[in-house]
Formats: sequence, structure tokens, C-alpha cells
Amino acid sequence: NIGIVKQLIETLHIKVELGGGLRTITAIQRALDIGVDRAVLGTAVLKDKAFAKECVDRFGDKVVFGIDVKDGTVRVDGWTKDTGRPLGDVIAYFESIGLKRIIYTDISRDGMMEGPNLKGLESVAGSTALEIISSGGVSRLDDIVRIRGLKKNNIKGIIIGKALYEGTIKLEEALRVS
Repeated sequence: NIGIVKQLIETLHIKVELGGGLRTITAIQRALDIGVDRAVLGTAVLKDKAFAKECVDRFGDKVVFGIDVKDGTVRVDGWTKDTGRPLGDVIAYFESIGLKRIIYTDISRDGMMEGPNLKGLESVAGSTALEIISSGGVSRLDDIVRIRGLKKNNIKGIIIGKALYEGTIKLEEALRVS
């Protein structure tokens, strides 16, 4: 899909974060070379600490690591495998190698339209200096307001998916309250 992504960037003149299938340095570099603003990495960096470090060393803040969590442990391979690794341990390692930003997804809430796990998000934000993009569960404007109300300076963004597709949130409204 690299050609389609390049066309979107060139046509719309927007910043794009690209994730999914970026498992090699070459793939990440190719994405950045076509104008992708940030490469989102997940399973590959969670399974291979040396690869995670190499990505941070080489690409700096051009990479963001996605961490999918359920019941306090990190999941990989499209949420199908529980690594048994506590979220705090994974975050501590990522901080130690100089990572700047994560996407934190509570997968028990993702796509469920039941609201975000505010306690979990607040706990994560309070335990790290990493910038956090919150993901999972946002279903209405009030969810955005409540995330912003946590007053954690390191929560830098919110991913909204299903709520946009289903029309329970309009993008213009979300931008106004965020």
C-alpha cells in the first residue's frame, strides 16, 4: 500500500502515521522516504529488544511504538498472544532506550464503544515520561473531554476509530473539544 499512502500524502498535504507490517529497517525507511511523518511499530519491537533499540537509535522521534494491553499485560500478534510481560516493564525498557512516544491501547475497550479505561490511562500516564497517544474505547465527545480532564501533560493525543465510522462522533466536534 506504499503507493497509495504516498499519493494521499502528496495529494492531501497531510501528516500521516503509518503502521502495520513495518518489521524491518528497510520498510520503515521506505515509509519515511515517501513522506510518512511517523512509523508505528508494534509486535516486531515488542518481540525483539535489539530491533526496538535499533529503530530508536536510527529514527528517533520518527517512530512510535504501539502497546496493546489487556489486564495489565502486553499482547502481540494482533492481540492473539499474551506475552506475560507487565506493561510497566515494557515501558521501562522503552524509556531506557530513548523512545519518546507510545500508543497505549486497552484492547478490552477497543472497538467496544463503551468508553476508555480512564483509570488505566491515568495510571500509565502517571508512571512514565513518555508521550502517550490514547487508544481504545472512545465512543462519544464526553470521552475526549474526560481524557483531557485527566490533566496529564504527557497525554498528547487520542485515537478515535469506530465512533467516527458509526457517526457517534463528528471529526469537527472532536477537534473543537480536544
